[in-house]
Amino acid sequence: MEGGRGPLRVSIVRGGGLAGLVITTVVDTSALTEEDAATLRNMVRAADLENVPPSTTTAMPDAQSYEITVESGETSRTVVLTERDLPTAVRSLITWIESVPGHERNIRPPG
Repeated sequence: MEGGRGPLRVSIVRGGGLAGLVITTVVDTSALTEEDAATLRNMVRAADLENVPPSTTTAMPDAQSYEITVESGETSRTVVLTERDLPTAVRSLITWIESVPGHERNIRPPG
């Protein structure tokens, strides 16, 4: 799903934490430089979300959870993970997406 050079869109919905805010961060290759678009593709490939099992642990109070969706053409894959279950490559992907120029962010209160 992550390969190729077509459009790629990644959405991260982060919820929980002390304030309980819901933060949605979206990045689309069409809004990135060619270099950043290539980096996004490589990081999504390295995160291997198609093979990451969903979290089986119960969310801890004040812990964050992540719903990560990767859309490529007609294909979409969503995985939901708790903060404690994030593989290193997925954590790196989240950090990069939240800091790359061209991402969109929406913050809303809980509920």
